[in-house]
Amino acid sequence: MKGYLISTELEQNNNAGSKAKQDIETILLRAGLERLSLTIPKDRVKRALYAASVWKKAMNNLDEGLITLQYPLYSKVITKSLVKKAKKRPKIKMVAIVHDIESLRIDHDHDHDDAVAAEIGILNSFDFLIVHNVRMKTWLVKHGLTTPSEILGAFDYLSDFSMPAYRTAKNIVNFAGNLNKSSFLTKIANTDLRYHIYGPNPQKYSAALTYKGMYTPEELSEQFDSGYGLAWDGESITTCSGIYGEYLKINNPHKVSLYIRSGLPVVVWNEAAMSDWVEKNNLGFSIGSLDELSSAIKEITDEQYQAYIKNVHVVAQRMQQGLYIKEAMAKMLKNQSIILENYNGEY
Repeated sequence: MKGYLISTELEQNNNAGSKAKQDIETILLRAGLERLSLTIPKDRVKRALYAASVWKKAMNNLDEGLITLQYPLYSKVITKSLVKKAKKRPKIKMVAIVHDIESLRIDHDHDHDDAVAAEIGILNSFDFLIVHNVRMKTWLVKHGLTTPSEILGAFDYLSDFSMPAYRTAKNIVNFAGNLNKSSFLTKIANTDLRYHIYGPNPQKYSAALTYKGMYTPEELSEQFDSGYGLAWDGESITTCSGIYGEYLKINNPHKVSLYIRSGLPVVVWNEAAMSDWVEKNNLGFSIGSLDELSSAIKEITDEQYQAYIKNVHVVAQRMQQGLYIKEAMAKMLKNQSIILENYNGEY
């Protein structure tokens, strides 16, 4: 059996929204998977028309193999069409690498349960899944997932950036993301910490925050000076609230990988899914409220900070080698007794 990867045209932008998919595509193609190219129209009407012929355009001669798809595929109708037609060919299996659970970002007062059920239905149509972490897997199973799944652990992050061997534990907190939805930043007032903010759609901030501009994912690592990378979301500084805060409880934010690959220790919310992973690997620390951050940083000795840096370098090298997705794929193949003649991504 041969392995294939569905490759879609991705729009370039100045946030890390598409980099996770681009990196996984690069890693798996280098490991031997064969590319199946799809161009997804921007227009929704054209997408619906395209869905009917998508299998013929990309996979008409394919009767056997394992097809890897990065979910979501920018079009539910095309995703459903692909899986439906794959089911008609018993020697074809499909694995989805899950990047986002879109239904969790829908307001809980607006058809939330129906959206979750519909999305679980789509995920159950695949033969196998790779999901972010144990908490995401548990949440999915609780809501009806029956498809076998493996754990990613963290997103890999490919970059030409050379991490400095030594950083200073200054009172700098770096934050990168879509600033329009990071409204908690507007509520940070008096503090002896200095926040360096990066990303599109800056708002009005207190003097404690300095907007540093917008950069591509590849450029961002060069901008970080020292200190820590912050993974926080929502409207509040005392907890990660709202839809985005709830999402952090099961999600692996790609910005955590950005910070680590840039050589920065990370600070995460203590209820976030990644808090266990960060603390287990001694890559930084977690807090319950941003009000605690200043005192927490003061308690970090230089020796502890350099220990963070050392561990960050180890994990960053794993990310650069694509080991997280390779390990997850290898476990999935082993547990499902699948041998791919064209895949050399063993770990």
